Amino acid sequence: MVRLVRALSLVGVVAAFALAPLAANAPAAATATPAKPADPRYVWDLSDLYATPEAWSTEYAKIKAAAGRLDRFKGTLGKSAHDMFVALDEISRVQKEIARLNTYASLKADEDTSIAANQERKQSAGALFTLFSEKTAWLSPEILAVGAAKVRAFMAREKGLQDRFNYYLDNVLRAAPHTLGIEAEGVIASNGDLLQQPQAIYGQVTYSDLPWPTVKLSTGESVKLDQAAYTKYRQAPDRADRKLVYDAFWGAFKAYEGTLGATLTAQVMGDEFNAKVRRFPNALASALFPDNMPEAVYRTLVAQANAGLPTLHRYLRMRQRLLGIRDALHYYDSYPTMFPSRNPPRFTVEESEHIALDALAPYGEEYLGYLRRGFASRWMHAYPRPHKASGAYMNGSAYDVHPYLLLNHNDDYLGLSTLTHEWGHAVHTMLTHDNQPF
Repeated sequence: MVRLVRALSLVGVVAAFALAPLAANAPAAATATPAKPADPRYVWDLSDLYATPEAWSTEYAKIKAAAGRLDRFKGTLGKSAHDMFVALDEISRVQKEIARLNTYASLKADEDTSIAANQERKQSAGALFTLFSEKTAWLSPEILAVGAAKVRAFMAREKGLQDRFNYYLDNVLRAAPHTLGIEAEGVIASNGDLLQQPQAIYGQVTYSDLPWPTVKLSTGESVKLDQAAYTKYRQAPDRADRKLVYDAFWGAFKAYEGTLGATLTAQVMGDEFNAKVRRFPNALASALFPDNMPEAVYRTLVAQANAGLPTLHRYLRMRQRLLGIRDALHYYDSYPTMFPSRNPPRFTVEESEHIALDALAPYGEEYLGYLRRGFASRWMHAYPRPHKASGAYMNGSAYDVHPYLLLNHNDDYLGLSTLTHEWGHAVHTMLTHDNQPF
């Protein structure tokens, strides 16, 4: 089963590499990454988390010491409802501060993945999570030993337990069949640093170390194809340009397929390990369990996607016809617009924000107020930069601060759509902060 999953996954990584060699000794090239200094309006301000990297280090030392003392609560949970609340309250406080430390470290690392100090800080934050897991490995087994009836009686007696920890305690009780003894839980917790490495290695290779190729388009423009530039130029209206961009970009990945394949194998093996030791039937069941998601929901989604393939194929035939492609439709034909224009619309970040506010007006003034507050603040790293992490995300893990957003905005419709999508997550985070305790 592991070999099958691994093989299918590797197909997704290295499929369809009809590849051109990397350009050698290429001249200075255009790229989606701006050459001029970044506009401060579109670079996030991490001082809302910590004023300086030195302030982060000071807080790190303090929270590391606090995490190292969390096992002092071991053996106290069953004494009284108040004792259980005191222990969970302190554990929650430390966890919240670790999340804040990790948020800063992760965001700082993604600004420029070539800066070693930032990557070291990110690894240190991950190690702190592992320490926290080790020092609280006794927690779930002890709650289960107290017993469901007594835990629920404590919740009825202590308002703090009911208001702040009812969801957590319900999940611990639900996870009883997959919870091991204290010693075994400690061993699993100690694996945390190891299990983080496949993703860390992948990010380092693909965001920083991989040498991106340079291609010359039919327009005469030379383009250095980092990930942000690939997203932009794969939409080229000229089909030969699209193929050139596709072959060169994925050719760069092809050169590292052994490294990336080994990294993926390590990730799959880690997932299989977690599923096996926690007595899940497979890695899928293990992945769905934290969200209490029945496997049937996942299987239904897959079945319905397969049932909808005829409609997808009809769409692809229409795309082929509208693009005037007479031979086979290829993957690199997926991205250009089917309705070309001499002057395709462009959307700056500021214009995208205005359109998002107009489009989301039906959600009401409360929702729009959150958006306006975010747009007026420096919570977003908007434009591509050299060695910046690719893609887009919203990070809302710093509970007492505010969400942060990473984009790679190319001033096109995809950028507009992505900005609106990620800010939807951000508003959700702000609403959660204002209405739910950590």
